[in-house]
Amino acid sequence: MNTALEALKQETITIKTLPALREAFSHYKSRLCDISAGVALFWRDYYEISLVRVGDCLSLCYGGKRLSLPQGKNADSALRLLLDAGRPLTLAGLSEDDVKRVLALCPEATVRSLGRDYCDYLYDAESLVTLAGRRFSGQRNHINKFGKLYPDARFEPICTDNLTLAREFCRDYFENYGKKTGVSDYEYKALLHQLDHWDTYGQCGGLLVDGDRAIALSVGEVVGDTLIVHTEKADIRYAGVYPMMVNAFARAFATDGVRYINREEDLGDEGLRTSKLSYHPVALLEKFTVTLS
Repeated sequence: MNTALEALKQETITIKTLPALREAFSHYKSRLCDISAGVALFWRDYYEISLVRVGDCLSLCYGGKRLSLPQGKNADSALRLLLDAGRPLTLAGLSEDDVKRVLALCPEATVRSLGRDYCDYLYDAESLVTLAGRRFSGQRNHINKFGKLYPDARFEPICTDNLTLAREFCRDYFENYGKKTGVSDYEYKALLHQLDHWDTYGQCGGLLVDGDRAIALSVGEVVGDTLIVHTEKADIRYAGVYPMMVNAFARAFATDGVRYINREEDLGDEGLRTSKLSYHPVALLEKFTVTLS
């Protein structure tokens, strides 16, 4: 049986492919975190993500088994090419609108939701910048407490001058709070790689700094009208540090056409779920897998 994967040449994702990935993914409109250059490069080894070319577009290949929808200027034509390339075919990381596109061409396809644990949290950017209204009174109280306890703390965009502070924070954070699992070890090494190639990754990042040490770090990227927050770490010995960082990061980077902030999924962690819900998302973005046999 000829499969679509057998008909497509796979390429390794490297820093050199980032410009092509960014250009292709800039046409994607769903606001999911999965189809972003930063996620693809950061997690490429852990999830065995490679790159395939479909016509004039690019698709991500996960573990040699599943493909993302083709992305680029001619995505509809590339999707038709992909659907004609062979069976079986599994498409992953699809939004609800993506599923509709596939079903319009292949109504016999099987659709499966990844479930609540994998839904991305989407927020109104202005709400996270201003934290206005009674519903954000808890976050404002935490931020005010942080300001009183740590009056000299400051937010700094990550740049050449503070990369050493960022690396030291990562080392201390994963020593104190890392879960000693394969994914945690991978994330630590991938973050250091990202910081070592900061200008090449081309992302936005920030630190909360108190005295001579960083106490929180966030990294993300702007895709279309959405700021996607990929990494959010903080030293919880500092009361109110997470609300402070969420707000400071939004104020720094939710600018110039950014309407939404995606803070990614909670993966079923109840504490993380409670925290993310407390910021009042405007939508939970469901993800789907589509199989054609």
